[in-house]
Amino acid sequence: MEYEKDANFSNFTFDEDITPAASMAFIAHEIIFTIFEIIGMFADIAIIYVIFRFQRMRKLENILLGNWAIADFGSLLLAPSGFRILSIMDSLPISPEFMCTLFHSGQILQITVIMFAVLISIDWLLGVYWEKTSEKFRKYFKYYIGAIWIFTVLFCSVATGYCLHEMYTFSTVFTFIGVFFLVLIITLVLQISRAARKFCLKRPIEHPSLLLNIATALPGTYILAVIMLVLVNTVRLHPLIGIIGEIFIFCNSIVNLVLLYNYNKDFQACFIQALRRGDKYEETGLSFDNPLANKVYDKCSVPIRISFNDNAELINTECY
Repeated sequence: MEYEKDANFSNFTFDEDITPAASMAFIAHEIIFTIFEIIGMFADIAIIYVIFRFQRMRKLENILLGNWAIADFGSLLLAPSGFRILSIMDSLPISPEFMCTLFHSGQILQITVIMFAVLISIDWLLGVYWEKTSEKFRKYFKYYIGAIWIFTVLFCSVATGYCLHEMYTFSTVFTFIGVFFLVLIITLVLQISRAARKFCLKRPIEHPSLLLNIATALPGTYILAVIMLVLVNTVRLHPLIGIIGEIFIFCNSIVNLVLLYNYNKDFQACFIQALRRGDKYEETGLSFDNPLANKVYDKCSVPIRISFNDNAELINTECY
């Protein structure tokens, strides 16, 4: 699909066929999006700063979340609404090639975000059910992270090449849909499994579930946005509901920050210390260990095996 060379994204809201009210509604729409994009970027910056500034936060799962925040920050930074606002304010035309590049690059970075969510979910799965495999899996995490970023750079380069040649490709859309359903299925299955063990088998999983919940919230925000947009277009709800639904797409970083602050005591302490500009930082190295691998159990907290001799005398008690 080719772009029209003379398209001008800065002036299309002021065509003669469009009323001033419609133009003002469009501008208000873009301003609202831009405000929430900026809030989301600040949330990402907070997560990135706390994780990479405080060494006590530099555990493997947090490093993954930090890379997630970097990708999300990039996608919000490249969101077209902010550039359209600047174009309208300064009366500067925006070329179709530039808008195409913004769209594809932002969507590819969203794909990167989802890939990190998938990686976090897989790490949680292995940590709960296959501890030894998890320990081996974690040894190569730097390669997984590097591979994801290499994929992102190459994909952006290819998509930008299409845009510069005035061609539109649907590869980013199809890839986004594919990885979205992948993370949706993985997180849904893991959450059902966790709930089944907790409520049906009465054996709750002791592995920390915060990052799984964060990974689950990612497709949740998209689904909520889609539901609200569908309701607006089918039930004819107020257009404001649709705007709120679209805003949820930009709020994932805000959700992550709220969850981390409320349910991760280390993050909360470091975040407060960062706000107070504290200068005391704990010196701890990177941790690539499974949280359950080195757990020491109290003998009284686990079942024991009892042995008797032929005279029914107790001869041995030991933990399983």
